[in-house]
Amino acid sequence: MRIFIAAVLPENIKSHISNYVNSIKDSIDGVKWEDRRKYHITLKFIGSIDSKILPRINNLLTDRLNGENHIFMELTHFLGFPNLKHPRVLAAGFIKSVELNHIHSYIEDHLGKLGFVKDSRSFKPHVTLGRVKSRFLVRNALPVIEPILFDIERLEVFESILSSGGAVYKSHFSYDFAKKN
Repeated sequence: MRIFIAAVLPENIKSHISNYVNSIKDSIDGVKWEDRRKYHITLKFIGSIDSKILPRINNLLTDRLNGENHIFMELTHFLGFPNLKHPRVLAAGFIKSVELNHIHSYIEDHLGKLGFVKDSRSFKPHVTLGRVKSRFLVRNALPVIEPILFDIERLEVFESILSSGGAVYKSHFSYDFAKKN
């Protein structure tokens, strides 16, 4: 099973991002766009594991996330990886959240104790919007994505099941955050 840990976006944020994507689709060629139902912020792509490891991952997340407050986020920009001039991935980006960075660091450190390799790249919270599949071409100037503030209320451990129609996500564990006082 292929596993990843993700911050789940509220539906209004998925709609906001989807509206932006719909406003730019006709201006960009060569991109396979993601379905808005799959929008999330990946905290850690673990990869292929034996299902027997899942309870240990659940335990380390439960220990850390029990009682965690909502995580404040701000969607701020449209970007490409490795860059917008020659992207492989198009994404929506965020101002870094101290709380989300702490959770990401905890996940990296504690999964390392279970034998998983730490990601050498710096953590850049983003939502994948599309993947460049052929010759990338932007025909018109793109509008700026409208910034929006929101809270992350839940993390999930997902299994990514590959199929001919693309990946399907199955949730194995969910961690709801407490309301802020």
